Amino acid sequence: MQCLQESGHENIVRVFGWSGWKHCLGLVVEHCPGGNLGNLLLNVNAVVTPVLKLRIASDIAKGLSFIHNLNTSNKNKRIVHSDIKPENVLLTEDIRCKVSDFGSARIATTTLTASKQVVNDGSNPPPMTFVYAAPEKLKNPFARPRCAHDVYSFGMLLYTVLARSLPHVQNKETFVEAVIKGARPDLDEIEEDESTVETNPNEQEIKRILKTVVDRCWQTEASKRPDMIGVRDQLQNLLNQQNREEIVKSVKKVSANLDICIPTIQNNRVVPLSQFIPEEGTFEAGM
Repeated sequence: MQCLQESGHENIVRVFGWSGWKHCLGLVVEHCPGGNLGNLLLNVNAVVTPVLKLRIASDIAKGLSFIHNLNTSNKNKRIVHSDIKPENVLLTEDIRCKVSDFGSARIATTTLTASKQVVNDGSNPPPMTFVYAAPEKLKNPFARPRCAHDVYSFGMLLYTVLARSLPHVQNKETFVEAVIKGARPDLDEIEEDESTVETNPNEQEIKRILKTVVDRCWQTEASKRPDMIGVRDQLQNLLNQQNREEIVKSVKKVSANLDICIPTIQNNRVVPLSQFIPEEGTFEAGM
């Protein structure tokens, strides 16, 4: 948490501090009025164009590449989010993405001592969402955290963005076994939303490139997956080629169908953030 407090990035939810209660601990973070990405993808009234899907992917890639390279003083240690999924990506009013919920985050290290500590850390495996978890993590939930795990999760998340739905799971055990053996959703079977059928060749090219990114990221062998810096640069370069006016139009259409939630003291029984003391990690006395 200290690393996240001391560092800032536009695609990472800002962490102001923490506050403790009996038997629980809570983080104080910035409010993102657009809700989470999962709600947007399931909103049938929201038309998410290919260029907006590209910007969403680019935002998340930038956030992940940032945390993967946050600990520059020791390149053998990297922060791994460990639970990348649409529900852990929050949205601003203008549909910019911010990676959030670092409750499952771990330090990836190549040292043998740390690896043993992770493997032998209790009887309960670290929390994860199995649909987005890398095959090696499904096979061994106590495996040493690696940035490659997040890369796989990003690939599955990007598939969800493209398909606007999750892979169909009838049985968890069967699904996990199939993923470990290399089975993945068929990218060619992603159904076209009738409201977003593309006639623009550029939009078709965006979808083609995003599918190739998905395919590279969800490789079974971790060593064959790209790092997030490479993914970030590829997506950002493609985004830079797009018409900014088209992006703005897409954002306005989506925002019109979202319940933007901006809390107020009058309508919500909340403590004003101004009363939080970041240096002490507490609220003002009496609050």
